[in-house]
Amino acid sequence: MRKVFAIAAAGALALSLAGCSQGEGGKQDDGKQEEAVQQEAAPTYETTPSDKLGSMSVGETAVFDGYEVTVSAVDIADTAVTAHVKIKAHESDQALKTKYLEGGSQSETSFPDGKIAVPAGSEVEGTISYSNTSLKELRWNNWSMEATWKFENAAGDAAAAETDALRTAHDSAVENAKQYFDVPNSVDFPWVDFAQERTGETITETGTVKYKNAYGTKIEEQYWLIYDDSGALTTFKLGDLSLI
Repeated sequence: MRKVFAIAAAGALALSLAGCSQGEGGKQDDGKQEEAVQQEAAPTYETTPSDKLGSMSVGETAVFDGYEVTVSAVDIADTAVTAHVKIKAHESDQALKTKYLEGGSQSETSFPDGKIAVPAGSEVEGTISYSNTSLKELRWNNWSMEATWKFENAAGDAAAAETDALRTAHDSAVENAKQYFDVPNSVDFPWVDFAQERTGETITETGTVKYKNAYGTKIEEQYWLIYDDSGALTTFKLGDLSLI
């Protein structure tokens, strides 16, 4: 009887130890499974460093938490600059807007109502056009999500240079024209409300000038100027009077 009892006790102890061993193993397995789930849920992307976001090239992607933006191409035409944009959502749906890509006044876009809806794990593409043809950069600005794409715009540079040249020529020409008035310091040529047309090296300008005559009477008349890039006048007509 003593032998039987001893054997039974030994068997019970063995079963108990085996159970403990299995329990510990089960906990380890559960821990491994939990770790595996966490690894699967971890982001599979790396966000773009902040020092890179300030100077992106066309074709590069700005990766943020939640989504990423690519300006894949930029078309420069006489009347508009058009950006081709790709946006990819990560783990959750994204509701974005075209206005986040700043570049001046937007003339049109392929995204309906200027809204960019991107389902989780998906990518959408579209275009955004700007009326500012001198654009040389586009900036994504959505709160803390910021990135800037820079690009060459030779046509825009030329247009800007011509605008500056016409502005300088106008300023010089109207200063030269003031000497033909009785009260030069009363003369008020328009700052922006005038028309200019270039023909080769000659610039023609028309508009309305305000001034006082020798008697102090305030007068408003149409004028017509022809001058070169230095502002040197070759023709000056004030109303029906030809002064040069």
